[in-house]
Amino acid sequence: MTMNRKRIIWAGTAATFVAVITAYSWFTLSRPFAAVQLQTVYRASTLASTEPSLPWPASGEAAISINGSQLRLNNAEQKAVPTASTAKVMTALCVLDKKPLRGNESGPTLTLTQADVDLYNAYIAKNGSVAAVAVGEKITERQALEALMLPSANNLADSLVIWAFGSMQNYVKYANEKAARLGMHDSYFADASGFSPATVSTAEDLVLLGEAALAHGSLATIVKEQTATIPVAGLIRNRNYLLGQNGNIGIKTGNTDEAGGVFLFAADVVPSGQTTTVRVVGAIMNAPDLRTAMEGSVPFSAAVSNSFETDTVIKAGTVIGHYTAPWGQQVDAVAQKDVVILRWKNQKVTPTVSINNVTSTARDKEVVGSVSAKSTYAESQTPVILKGSFTPPSAWWRLTHPEF
Repeated sequence: MTMNRKRIIWAGTAATFVAVITAYSWFTLSRPFAAVQLQTVYRASTLASTEPSLPWPASGEAAISINGSQLRLNNAEQKAVPTASTAKVMTALCVLDKKPLRGNESGPTLTLTQADVDLYNAYIAKNGSVAAVAVGEKITERQALEALMLPSANNLADSLVIWAFGSMQNYVKYANEKAARLGMHDSYFADASGFSPATVSTAEDLVLLGEAALAHGSLATIVKEQTATIPVAGLIRNRNYLLGQNGNIGIKTGNTDEAGGVFLFAADVVPSGQTTTVRVVGAIMNAPDLRTAMEGSVPFSAAVSNSFETDTVIKAGTVIGHYTAPWGQQVDAVAQKDVVILRWKNQKVTPTVSINNVTSTARDKEVVGSVSAKSTYAESQTPVILKGSFTPPSAWWRLTHPEF
């Protein structure tokens, strides 16, 4: 009996051992594959910048922006100087705030009085630019804005703001508050016409004003008009004789004895080798005369066109990271395609890498992240994919590494 009992106990122990081993093996071998460790090896390097050669004016100050606020350049220390009639861009924006127009709407009608005729006569006496008016004349808001922006009528600048704001004092307060909201921190508006030398700005600030004007649908269409017809004055012409040339789409000329020549301009330019446009908004201030300021804007279009370049930021196959399995196998994560970016030569571009954790079940060409680059003008991105698959570890490795 004793021998039999020992045999029974041994057999039971062996059976239990086999059962434990079997259960352990089944559990270990049937578990999901172990996680893998990610090591990002690509270090995003910033593309070197090269200073583009821009045709800055020999005297005065200038500034440009490319595609809005993303890129700004200027030629010198920016000092607040008289704006001349470029101040009328602010006048138009403020009036449109109070008396909105949409698209090509004519808007409400102003009935002019002797006070408006007196303004006309006062500017005539000061040798300021004007548009003829008459007592009882009925002129729409849009027509008045056309007179303001095309022949640069000082008298209608004053008439418009008194109509919209009730007084010049109210307008001045509002205009300076709006300048602050636009980020024009070195500007001050003392009047509506810009005839006063106390109305001052910088080229950088005028660029901000120009961008705001182009963002307003109605005003953007008005500054592109070559001519218009209004009551009493009849046919009026835009003083911007460059309109329509070299992509020029506006915006406003200015000229007084104190300001010299001032030109706030915009142009849609097609970079060399490209098919879509970039928008240049620029300002030239304190030029010897208006023609010098205007002609000084022309070379910018060609210079901007030639100041873009195409760069390959990352080449296809560049190793972005390694995935290493606990049993030692390594699989690379690589850029699937080239990342090519069109950039302004003076702009630094740094790629952005995003790569995910994966398990060892991931397979060849599986997307595990992305790498991208963005410039003022364009954005490019490519997936990051696995270059190869993980080979499962041996059964023995799994059995002897239960911690994984």
